[in-house]
Amino acid sequence: YLQQVRLDDSLEGVTALASLDDKLAIFTPGAIYYVYGDGPADTGLGGSFSEATFLSSNAGCINGRSVVWNDMGVFFQSATGIYLLSTSMQLKYIGEPVKLLLEEYNTVVDAVHDPKRAWIMWLVRNNASNPQSKWIVYDYQVDAWTTWSTESLEGIGCVSHTLWNNHHVWTDQFKVCVETYGTPGYDPGDVWITARMSTPWIKLSSIGGFERLKHVILTTSLKSQHELFIGVENDFYSTTMQGQTFQMTGTPGDPMRLDLHVRDQKVTAAKFTITDIAPLVMDPAQPTGFSIAGLSIEAGVKTGRAKVPADNRR
Repeated sequence: YLQQVRLDDSLEGVTALASLDDKLAIFTPGAIYYVYGDGPADTGLGGSFSEATFLSSNAGCINGRSVVWNDMGVFFQSATGIYLLSTSMQLKYIGEPVKLLLEEYNTVVDAVHDPKRAWIMWLVRNNASNPQSKWIVYDYQVDAWTTWSTESLEGIGCVSHTLWNNHHVWTDQFKVCVETYGTPGYDPGDVWITARMSTPWIKLSSIGGFERLKHVILTTSLKSQHELFIGVENDFYSTTMQGQTFQMTGTPGDPMRLDLHVRDQKVTAAKFTITDIAPLVMDPAQPTGFSIAGLSIEAGVKTGRAKVPADNRR
């Protein structure tokens, strides 16, 4: 199902989208629109969304990375500062106290809502030859602004920020930093940070009725010398039933195709976990692990037309 929403009176491109109760806010650099409605069912039948309704040209979103929301509404960066679009679709300029700071640190890298502290946080960076970063923080419980920084940000420009298990995690080009309490929350550069990802459960019956899982093929790009482990879980049991470790060696940047032959093929569902393993010797010149370009599986049907228990065969 595809429904096009047109902004016929705008020559600007869409910079961000945000959900507000039953409405979807649409931001351009200089204006805000919205649509409403429940939309169609998963089958593509049923309702639809409204045409785009113009809301305001007093502010728009100039950076999609600045968009973050909580129960109050959507916060975003406009050409003049930080705005709040409330759930009642009221536009409020709240960024006057940090306007000059945002002019100095004028690149918003990421925006995060920290509900435990009641903070809305923007990781910002200046455009100096040696960029520096800090957080601009809005405490919405007391309606006050502050800044947040750490010694690991001195003289560097951060490239990402997120919230993980109520701890803030940020990265620069060389290391991953994790907020801790009472001790330094950043890695000096010689500690391997394990990357691990898991797929959701994949039901083979929903992929053309297949019943055999034969191969798992991971297409990846080498970034440093290490090992990579691919594990397979079967039939909704959270236990690794089979796994294989691959040697990630070669020239950084080279594509690699890792093929795991599945031993227990007759499964109804499968889940895959990918984990990198630290090398015996860390190379500061190759601080990163790997990147994934694609994950594919080879599946098939059971052989024969009529399957009967082995005891019933002659």
